Amino acid sequence: MKFEIKNCGSWVFFLIVFSALLLPNVYGLAVGVSPSKYTIEDALKGESYQKSMRFSTTSDENIIVDLVAYGDYKDWVKFYDIDDLSKEITQLSINANGKEFAMIVFNIPKDTPNGEYEIQVAGNKAFEEVDNDVKTGSGVELKTFAKVKIYVTGNQKLESEVRSISTRDVETGYPLRIKVDMENNGNVKSNPKIDVEIFKDGAVIDSVTKSDSYVDVGQIEIIDVEWDTSGRGVGEFSAKVKVTLEGKLIGEKLVDFNILNSGNSELEGSLGKVYDPDDVEIGKVAKISVDFKNRGNVDFTAKLTGEVMINGKLEDVIGGDEIVIGPSERENLAVYFTPLKAGNYEIKREIVYSGKKFQMDDFKFELDENGMRNTSSSGSSKLPLIIIGVVLVILVILGVRYL
Repeated sequence: MKFEIKNCGSWVFFLIVFSALLLPNVYGLAVGVSPSKYTIEDALKGESYQKSMRFSTTSDENIIVDLVAYGDYKDWVKFYDIDDLSKEITQLSINANGKEFAMIVFNIPKDTPNGEYEIQVAGNKAFEEVDNDVKTGSGVELKTFAKVKIYVTGNQKLESEVRSISTRDVETGYPLRIKVDMENNGNVKSNPKIDVEIFKDGAVIDSVTKSDSYVDVGQIEIIDVEWDTSGRGVGEFSAKVKVTLEGKLIGEKLVDFNILNSGNSELEGSLGKVYDPDDVEIGKVAKISVDFKNRGNVDFTAKLTGEVMINGKLEDVIGGDEIVIGPSERENLAVYFTPLKAGNYEIKREIVYSGKKFQMDDFKFELDENGMRNTSSSGSSKLPLIIIGVVLVILVILGVRYL
């Protein structure tokens, strides 16, 4: 039997144009991973190595993706909250056309033989493992995963670099913060010792030592050494900073600073991005966080607080940790709460910093009797469009074949 399509050229043109409009819905859930390639050299058996990775999407809707690893050594991999490295995660919520970060930790077993190992890291529910590769269910390979190569050698390398040592003026009564910017270029965690001598008018008036900080392999960390300025008076001071690693001097610098009278400094903060939770449920811990920037000229402390109102009545008062923010620095302030019953919620939020208050917009939502947030889902309508798009693509192929 001969298959024939009348006026096929016009139909094919129409189907191509129509399918092109739908194809973004078919492939719109792909999640990019950056960097796409990462190598760990001279890895030690029994050690852990971490790397922050960015997951981004071109979807026009907020999505939740699974964080997954593939390959024979996928059990070496764990994912952690980039803001709380003690919190293991398996998913990321990514805003439409947005990006989010996760910390990837590679744990090398103690009995691992020397050699080269490869792991693939991805962030998309559509992926499945086929012959140790990452493919979609349709068998079309997507280049949206990171290839990680790990070379296990067993040779210990202790090597760290002091990138900078700095401090800023401070108001009397606030702790002076000396920042030591360190990079670990070795293959084991480094545990530097930082000794600080404080000078006034050329004489040593005090000293402080910090030796409880660690820098992970391949990471850059800023270690804060604090000195209490209470009762030290005001004026010009100096700090002599020495950094040693297992007894070897790796950095040294003399930095000057001023202790200022209280109230003489400019204190100004500004609100950045606000991260409201999308998945709020009864009995489940929810997190609200904001970026807050210090636009003043001295350090100040800041924290996020809130009042939880349900159906117009005060139910709880919540508050996050107090964080020190330096001039021109931006920090993420977070607060946690757990909804316990259905109702209309209104969380009145503000940022408290150095005696000042920054009022924020209220966060409002409703929880039904099933414990779920009342929201309308627009994603469910995409599946029929995807199916239609696939069918039309097949028709286009058949049409072109029988032209």
